[in-house]
Amino acid sequence: MKIKNFLIGIFLFTGVLFLTSCGKKVIKLENNNIKIALGEEYAIKPSVEKLNDALFDLTLSNNVVEIINTNNYVIKGIELGNCEITISVKDNKKIEPVVLNVEVYLQ
Repeated sequence: MKIKNFLIGIFLFTGVLFLTSCGKKVIKLENNNIKIALGEEYAIKPSVEKLNDALFDLTLSNNVVEIINTNNYVIKGIELGNCEITISVKDNKKIEPVVLNVEVYLQ
């Protein structure tokens, strides 16, 4: 009986350890809300922990900003207003996309 309880305890401990080490991966940004001046450029720096070579897709909600460098995720404010940029990991639907809110203002 002691051996059975010991084995059950080891099994449960291993299961808990496994579940806590398999954390959900998320896209991280320096800031989810930014303000840039009209004509200003801003480099979005998305990252995913333990996924150093991740490539990202940027989807714009409108034409307030444009993507001027797809390799470094640089955007530029080209109209006054607000834009949502949805950022997702290319070819990986398991990681939830995040939204970057951008306000373009007149300086």
